[in-house]
Amino acid sequence: MNINTQDEATRRDGLRALLHADGESGWRAAVAGMLEILESTGGTDRAGVCLAAARHASGLGPVAYDDPVDLSEYDIAYTKEDE
Repeated sequence: MNINTQDEATRRDGLRALLHADGESGWRAAVAGMLEILESTGGTDRAGVCLAAARHASGLGPVAYDDPVDLSEYDIAYTKEDE
C-alpha cells in the first residue's frame, strides 16, 4: 500500500502519526517506523508507527518469535462453562 493512494482522511491521520513519532523519536526513526508499519499492516496507525519508530531510535530490531503463539490457554480461562 502506498500512502499516496489512501483517502484524504486516512492520509492526514498517517501524516499526523509521522509527525508525532518524529517528535518522540526523531525524523529518521519516524520514517523507518512509518515504512515498516505501512509495509507490514497496510495502514499507518499512530500507536504502531510510534512503537516502531521508538524501536528504530533505540537500535532494537523487530521482535522475532521462535515458536508459534498458542492462545488456547486464554480460550480455556475465559470460556464460560455453560457454553
